Amino acid sequence: MTGRNDSAFVNRIQKAINRAIKEWARILPWPTLETVDTITHTGGRYLYLPGNISKLIWLVDKTNKLDIPASSRVWDRDYTSSYANDTTGRAVEHEDAGISCVTTDVSGPIAMYSTDESDVTGYYIVGKTEYTPGEGVTLPDAYKEYSITEELSSNGMTPVTSTANFVSVESISKTADTSGAIIIECGDCIVGMVGPLESQSAYRKIALMQIPSAGTQFLYKGYLEPADLTETNQSPPPTIDPDFLIWRATADVYWQLRENERAKGAKQEAGRIAQQCIKKEEMYGAGGGRIQPEDWA
Repeated sequence: MTGRNDSAFVNRIQKAINRAIKEWARILPWPTLETVDTITHTGGRYLYLPGNISKLIWLVDKTNKLDIPASSRVWDRDYTSSYANDTTGRAVEHEDAGISCVTTDVSGPIAMYSTDESDVTGYYIVGKTEYTPGEGVTLPDAYKEYSITEELSSNGMTPVTSTANFVSVESISKTADTSGAIIIECGDCIVGMVGPLESQSAYRKIALMQIPSAGTQFLYKGYLEPADLTETNQSPPPTIDPDFLIWRATADVYWQLRENERAKGAKQEAGRIAQQCIKKEEMYGAGGGRIQPEDWA
């Protein structure tokens, strides 16, 4: 990607290219990003899909053999009494509620361990803890105590536990790739997992309009996030317009260098190239079904 021996510069360029690849994947996802899988609902308002699903295409209730469409703007203005009153029944609609780092609320210490005895790495937990104000404690100091980052050192398959009692978590991550999966527990409940090549615990949180029974089987189709390029001699996916990749990565680098005007110009050129590709897809592609312009415009 560059002839320089400056490792920091190479790393900056690599990150910029990876961000450009992810943006293209949101504009015009390529076929190999499509995935179909089944998940079992564990109860409650939300369904948790793997965090590497960037966009949900469709959702089907396999148990009751029903299509679960995305919620409409009409629902947003005039929501149904079944949703407002948490009535249990068949899910009728859904909406994307963003990314969650755990699959259920936490209350207490967080324990983590690997499925492989050889794994030795670091864990980071960012979240809010139980807080009892002490005498003479000022508000800024109280806030620092309430919102914390705790670092843990792994011990293979032996659980290591946080000293803090968390009431919510914002992120859970590890410092390096591992041989096994990292299991995250709160009390006796598994609340998350980090795969061997993943850096953090992440789940796409889907809000269900009307709560289905625990054990309901859902089939979903979605687009995966593209994998990062990790070596300088790797090639990006061939469906990406190379000019878009160059201009969008250049914009990213300019922003890091605080050359805002050049960054804006490079981003505009990347946008123009993307629009041309979208028009070609609409004209010659399969009905423009892969185009997701709302995600980047």
